[in-house]
Amino acid sequence: WALYTFQIRRDDQVTEILNHCQEQEVPAVFALTRRKLGRTMRRKTPASVVGIFNYDGAQDHFHDLMSKIRTARERYVTVLAASAPPPPSTSAPATTSPSAPVAP
Repeated sequence: WALYTFQIRRDDQVTEILNHCQEQEVPAVFALTRRKLGRTMRRKTPASVVGIFNYDGAQDHFHDLMSKIRTARERYVTVLAASAPPPPSTSAPATTSPSAPVAP
């Protein structure tokens, strides 16, 4: 129960951070594991957050990364849409009026 509660709380915190970034038009990306994020930063320890405050001198890398992220998000949305169950039919089932003649 404690692990489940921790997971929900952590998910809420990540969602809140991502919402704040979106409101402020700050690009935000998150990794699913702390270990992978740490390795990406060439550290032996897991990392929870990496912030880039100034990308002067690395504009090309930054714009390339943002382009890749945009493409990955579009693919993700496409995969989600393809795997989603079809929406329920909106047409009402055909009904017959009690006074209408019924064919034998």
